Amino acid sequence: MKNKKNYHIYFSTILYIIVYYYAYTAFLNPIFKYAGFEFYDKNLAQYMLIFLLCFIPSLFYREGKISSFIALFIYIILYIPIIFSFSFTPQEIDTRNYLLQFIFFMGMISFFYVAKIPTKNEFTLSSILFRPDIILFFSVLLSVVTLVAYRNNLKFASFEDIYDLREQNSAIASGNAFLAYINVWLTNFYMPYCLAYGIINKKRLFIYCGLAIAMILYVSSGAKIAILFPLVYLFFIFLAKRNIIEKFYPFIVYSLAFFTVLFLILFSVYPENTNIFWVNSVVLARTLGNGGLLTYWYDLFFQNNPYTYYSHINFVNLLTGAYPYDRELGLVIGGAFWDPKLNANASFWATDGIAAAGMLGCILANLFMLLVLRILDVVSYKKNKLFVILLFLPFISMFLNTSIFTALLSGGAFLSILSIANLKK
Repeated sequence: MKNKKNYHIYFSTILYIIVYYYAYTAFLNPIFKYAGFEFYDKNLAQYMLIFLLCFIPSLFYREGKISSFIALFIYIILYIPIIFSFSFTPQEIDTRNYLLQFIFFMGMISFFYVAKIPTKNEFTLSSILFRPDIILFFSVLLSVVTLVAYRNNLKFASFEDIYDLREQNSAIASGNAFLAYINVWLTNFYMPYCLAYGIINKKRLFIYCGLAIAMILYVSSGAKIAILFPLVYLFFIFLAKRNIIEKFYPFIVYSLAFFTVLFLILFSVYPENTNIFWVNSVVLARTLGNGGLLTYWYDLFFQNNPYTYYSHINFVNLLTGAYPYDRELGLVIGGAFWDPKLNANASFWATDGIAAAGMLGCILANLFMLLVLRILDVVSYKKNKLFVILLFLPFISMFLNTSIFTALLSGGAFLSILSIANLKK
């Protein structure tokens, strides 16, 4: 049975690599070459190396822990696209490029390997602040604060008008750091906690509170993800009831490969259809390809510009005042390669790695992520697996699109970690 499961893991990975190559050469490069998706063909030996760099980390995957769940998304949405971007974008691959790919490669293997480290003792905390009823209280309190702050401009906007709502209300949050933190923590911690705790323990009050927070976030800040989250949670509940969570790797990789091929076929048949083009752009360019391209952009920029030495992290810059740029990191990169208004937020490898200290920074970023994944495995040991997964879904996106430290601190991941540590079996 185990051999059959491994077969599906390895075969789905090979299929996904082939499909992603097809998506890169048939859609990303022809359509978005102007955005940076270059393609320079390689020789057979280089193709073999690209394939091995993409495939070998899957040999170290092990299911069953939250670290493997998070690492899987890093692998398919960030790591494989990075290898493609670093391999096909430059006309000639130099030694530095190969060294960076090797650092990413070793990091990805280690992220999967974390799940193989045994956890012998359960780690628990006991704080009144993380009792479910206290979390519910703060959820209501912070929701009321949000309603009061945005009371003059609450609007249930259509998806077409959502960016106007965000622009209108952004001035309120930008002028109040506390309110900005509230918005992020409601989105990333309080809403997911209420929904997850309510669904698993059949507590209607928590479910209603989670749904209310989602609605408040949407009408106040135009957070589309807040509306989509309840649907995502229902999807994962469906997977859990059918025991698909236990074989999530082949399920998600096969699914991504299937839908990628489907979208590409539809685009080839209906190239003038704007809806099909939009879906392909969102799925293939923004979701799958963007992480690799942005990481390559960061590397190009910081080969000729000062490193941040972690001063891009707010509390480090407060202590040192050493941040070398007059705009936040994403805007610096976006302005250098595309548009001054483009905020090119990127993954921990790009920010805590390349931007911070180049190749040395990437090694440190690997170690930081290893530590985070190990902490998550320790605090979630013998805890409800589905609850842990549901609670950390928001941070998968954050790890793929921002600094580890931003995700942990201002993003609110530390609240999720502490709440799991306080969770009873």
